[in-house]
Amino acid sequence: MTRKKQAPGNRNIKRFFSYLSAYWGLFAAGFIAMVAVTGARLAGPLILRELIDKAIPTRDLSLMIRYALAYLGLIIVMGALTYFQTMLIVRLGLNVVTRVKDDLFSHLLTLPVSYFDKHQVGELMARVENDTEKVKQLFSETGIMLATNVVYFLGMFLVFFTMDPKVTGFIFIPIPFFLAAFLFMFDKLRPLYEKARKKYAEISAIATEFIQGMEILHAFNRTGYAAGKLEAASKDKRDAEVKASIFEYTFMGGMGFLAGPMFLVLIIKLVAPG
Repeated sequence: MTRKKQAPGNRNIKRFFSYLSAYWGLFAAGFIAMVAVTGARLAGPLILRELIDKAIPTRDLSLMIRYALAYLGLIIVMGALTYFQTMLIVRLGLNVVTRVKDDLFSHLLTLPVSYFDKHQVGELMARVENDTEKVKQLFSETGIMLATNVVYFLGMFLVFFTMDPKVTGFIFIPIPFFLAAFLFMFDKLRPLYEKARKKYAEISAIATEFIQGMEILHAFNRTGYAAGKLEAASKDKRDAEVKASIFEYTFMGGMGFLAGPMFLVLIIKLVAPG
C-alpha cells in the first residue's frame, strides 16, 4: 500500500527533474553563484571580527583601512554575484515553465471532448496559469531564498564548528525538533492552500462562463444570481487563504519567539563561568 501511495510522488519528482535536466548548465552556474554569495555572507562577520579584535584595540589605522577596504570589496562582489545568481535562476525558471506549458497544452489537445464538458474553460486556464506560476516562483524568489538559507545554514555550522565544536554541538541539538515542527506545519498548510487554488480556478470558471453569457444574463435578469455565485466562491477562497495565513504566521512567529531565547540561554549556560 505504501509503495502505491508513494509512486505518484516519485513519478512527479522524476518528471520535475526531466524538465530541469535540459538546463543543467544554468542550474550549475546558478548554484555556484549561490555558494559564492553564501561564502561572502559568511566572510563578512569574520572580517568584522578581525577588525574589532585586532585593529581597533591596537589602534592600527593602516590595518583598519585594510579591513574596511576588504569588507567594502566583499560587499561589492556579493552584490554582483547576487545579481548574477538571480538572473540565472529566474531564466532557468522561465525556461522550465515554458516547457511545462507547452507540454500541458499538447496534452490538452489529446483529451476527449467529454473532458471539456466536465471542466470549464476558465477553470482549466486558471489551473494551468496558477500552478505554472507557482513553479516559476520556485525558481525565483522562493527557490533562491530557500536554497540560499540552507547553504548559509550549513556554512554557518561549519564556521561555528571550527571555532568551538562543543558549543556548536549543543546549539544544534534542538534543530531536529524545529525541523519536525516545520514539517508538521507544511503538512497542515498543504490542504488549505490546495483549497485556495481550487477556489481560484472555480472563480475564474464562473467569471468566464458569465462573461461569455452576459447577454443571456441581462435578457433573463439573472445578473444578481451571477454576482451572488461569484461572491460566494470569492468568500470561500478568502476564508481559506486567511485561515492558512493566520496558521502560518502564528506558527512562524511562535517558533521565532521561542528559538531566540532558547539558543541564548543555551549559549550562556555553556559559556558563562560556573
